[in-house]
Amino acid sequence: MNRGAPVEFGREFVEHLISKMEEAPRNCDNMKMVNKSNDLNMGTCKVEKKLGEGSEGGVYSFCCAGGCNYIIKAYRTVKPQAQIDAEVENSKALSAKGLSPKVYDAWYCGKKAFVVYEKVNGKSLAEYIAHAMVQAYKTHNTEIARQDAYQDIIGAANTAANALLQKMLSQNIVHNDFNVDNIMVVGNSLKNLKVIDLGDVVVNAGQRLISDRGENQKNMVYADPAWKFWIWHKLQDTPGVNAAMMKSFRMARE
Repeated sequence: MNRGAPVEFGREFVEHLISKMEEAPRNCDNMKMVNKSNDLNMGTCKVEKKLGEGSEGGVYSFCCAGGCNYIIKAYRTVKPQAQIDAEVENSKALSAKGLSPKVYDAWYCGKKAFVVYEKVNGKSLAEYIAHAMVQAYKTHNTEIARQDAYQDIIGAANTAANALLQKMLSQNIVHNDFNVDNIMVVGNSLKNLKVIDLGDVVVNAGQRLISDRGENQKNMVYADPAWKFWIWHKLQDTPGVNAAMMKSFRMARE
């Protein structure tokens, strides 16, 4: 298998993979594959690690012959099948335009659902901002300089997010949950952003919805409550951050 090449996952591989996951059902007698797929060599794939826990289930990294280039999203409770199918189709449409990571496959197993995505080398925009602010605190010796640096970081992130938003809207694509935790900064560059969590995306959106989202989301890094929630929690979770640093960050937040 070549790195970056499209991958297809068959029943045997799926059963083996989810048997290694803590959220896996005991069997997949009633498995439904969204895409008809071919089996991979069982000896070349494995779950690498659990990356995190979302509101709907766990997110895992796994490796095949070409490398650890894949993410599997395991839904704890199955959404309506049509909603999973829509997320897969949305991912295909947006990835073809370079707006999101690729989606490779999806399946249902008992009362669980799983979707496999391309693993991108990057972090959420919330994490990017938090890490940049921590570095700014360490780099500058005065609070005035730090606050100026924070605003530059937030301003650059807002400009980049707006550019991504306008690119999507110009193609009649609306992401109804467009926020700093659903934007990936690829390769640590604000010039390369991708959206994730595509279950609430509208492709071929009408002009009224496009106008509404364009107005409400255009300054979301500044105005969205996500700034006060996701980025704040990312700062709190960053190793080495102490009370003095949080006091400095709180001034930027307010």
